Amino acid sequence: INALPARQTFADWQVAVFGSTSDPNAAAEFDFDDDGASNYLEWLTGTDAQSSTSAWLVGVTTAAETVHIEFEKAADRGFEVQFKASLDPAEAWQLLDVPSNQRSFGSADAPVVVTDTLSGLPSRLYRVRVFAQ
Repeated sequence: INALPARQTFADWQVAVFGSTSDPNAAAEFDFDDDGASNYLEWLTGTDAQSSTSAWLVGVTTAAETVHIEFEKAADRGFEVQFKASLDPAEAWQLLDVPSNQRSFGSADAPVVVTDTLSGLPSRLYRVRVFAQ
């Protein structure tokens, strides 16, 4: 059995993209290309931190009482759709508990559609949490 190559660590990525882990442009929370995504998110999603046209996108479509949250799942990364009912900062985000929103780390990039049925519920806010293993 052939093992998959190890994914580059964030520190290795900083050196490859910015030449150093200590360069202020390489900081995890910095958005070097000013596209709205931090360097850490760019690393997690495999987008180009030096190009504002390279972006990881989340799409939302609705039909009647069904909501489809669509995004590209990057290999070896975890993705989970979360929701809450209001913008109240005191309200916690919750995991959307539906079969299409299973926590898993795939071996290849793949499109994902997570479906939620509102069925009389009030509207919801959604976000996608991305994380490393």
